[in-house]
Amino acid sequence: MRHRNFRIPPRREAGYSLPELIMVVGVILLAMIALGTVTERVLGSQTLNSATRELANYLIMARAEAVRHQTITQIRFVTDESDAVADSGEALRSFSIWSLEDSDGPIYKPLTGWRDLPEGVILEPSFPDYVRSSSYAQNDGTTIRGDYVLKPEGTAKTVEKAGKEVPYRHIEFLPTGSARIPSGESNQSIVVVVEGYLAPSGNVVRTAPKVETGSDVVANWSQINIANLTGNVRIYRP
Repeated sequence: MRHRNFRIPPRREAGYSLPELIMVVGVILLAMIALGTVTERVLGSQTLNSATRELANYLIMARAEAVRHQTITQIRFVTDESDAVADSGEALRSFSIWSLEDSDGPIYKPLTGWRDLPEGVILEPSFPDYVRSSSYAQNDGTTIRGDYVLKPEGTAKTVEKAGKEVPYRHIEFLPTGSARIPSGESNQSIVVVVEGYLAPSGNVVRTAPKVETGSDVVANWSQINIANLTGNVRIYRP
């Protein structure tokens, strides 16, 4: 009977060679970077969603107060139309509800304290062009036809906040539940919330990644529409 000779392969020492170790570390780093990017995007979207819901709830609450107490209520948004708030972090982020105190005079009292949008989220100062390329705008052009609440129209009014006068724009609700903004001509009012911040130059820096490389179309925002006739609130997302 013939016997075959089997050769036992030499035993490999535990561990990796230097080139293998470099490759493994590189793969791990790439995975961590990818995971960090995904996590950052998820957190950014969650922050935007939370801020949008809160602002929509304030609009609904302002309307409910107007109907319940048969008065006029306003939501006032601090704008960036003054050097006094350019670097304060409150421009295009702070809002509160005010109520007409006496129907015989234009005196309003605050119903809520000032509320700030979370860091990394800001209100667009005017209606942005990138919204026009959204799927909902392409499917229904009426979704983007309206008056923009924060759009500069004449001289902004001011209100005292933390001991200084700050400019604001507003939307108000009537006792019937309907809504309106000064100089409004459309049947709905619009506010857009986007990931970003206000730079010292006064320009909004949008931090959400673009839809395509080299594109000017922002990937992540929320549009809130208020039907002026009924005061109903609706949210649109890209």
